[in-house]
Amino acid sequence: MKRLTIAALLLLSSCDMTKKKQPEIASPFRTPSATELFDLQSKCTAMGQKVLQSNVIGAALTQEQVSHYNPKDNRCYVRLTVSTADLTAPRDKYIQDTYLEDGQSGEILADTFVKGETKSGIVFDASLQKIMQEKKQSSTDFYAIRDLIDSFVATDRRP
Repeated sequence: MKRLTIAALLLLSSCDMTKKKQPEIASPFRTPSATELFDLQSKCTAMGQKVLQSNVIGAALTQEQVSHYNPKDNRCYVRLTVSTADLTAPRDKYIQDTYLEDGQSGEILADTFVKGETKSGIVFDASLQKIMQEKKQSSTDFYAIRDLIDSFVATDRRP
């Protein structure tokens, strides 16, 4: 009888009769409201303008920037394009350099470069390199990198 009582006590003590509910793990990122999203995009636009203003170029070049805040990864992306200002210059003298930059950190994520007929590109950021690998594209393929850069600053425009 003592064995049965001890066995029952051991069994009861190993079972948690007061099933404690595990706390729910909160998502590290919540979707911003429309007002917050507008504010974040406005801040991203200001960051893009800052990138443009801090990039010193000579009179022979022109530059433009496009920025986009992506709420899915909470990052501001800036595409900066610097090119030959004189479009009547011979084609072999034409230069265009397009960067994808993190607007907050200033880190260059990807770059495409055109000089005359020569086109090249490179992806610096590991997460973007992974995207290229998933698409089975080379992280030095000019056209694939150009499309990747454009996709990061494209805005979802709904009618």
